[in-house]
Amino acid sequence: GGSGRTSRATANAARAAFPAGKVGLGMLVEPQFRDQASESEGEGKEQLALRVKRLVPGGAADLAGGIAMGDLLLAVDGAPVSAMPLSELAGHILGDPGSVVELTVQQGGAKGPIIKHRVVRSAPQA
Repeated sequence: GGSGRTSRATANAARAAFPAGKVGLGMLVEPQFRDQASESEGEGKEQLALRVKRLVPGGAADLAGGIAMGDLLLAVDGAPVSAMPLSELAGHILGDPGSVVELTVQQGGAKGPIIKHRVVRSAPQA
């Protein structure tokens, strides 16, 4: 299918959208939803968290340790990800190299312990 091509295009667009001089956390995430009353596909779903799909080797989250694929990102600097659109979330995640962000993560998915991690933003290390 064309999903791999779409994913690459989306990733490239996201990188192009980084404000000059700003860096992220080196994680690929996807929304994690809780079904509401409606059974239809798009309606009645509430975003609870962002599931860590992949860590960029040498990226900030990888270097910080303690964050793994399958973990749920619940909050960034104390702001719940469930309460903000992705465009606003990007503003919390992106920052100056060397600046610190606090991530609230539920390890291993919905039943794991909730841990706070301090991550120093950086460009991926080769």
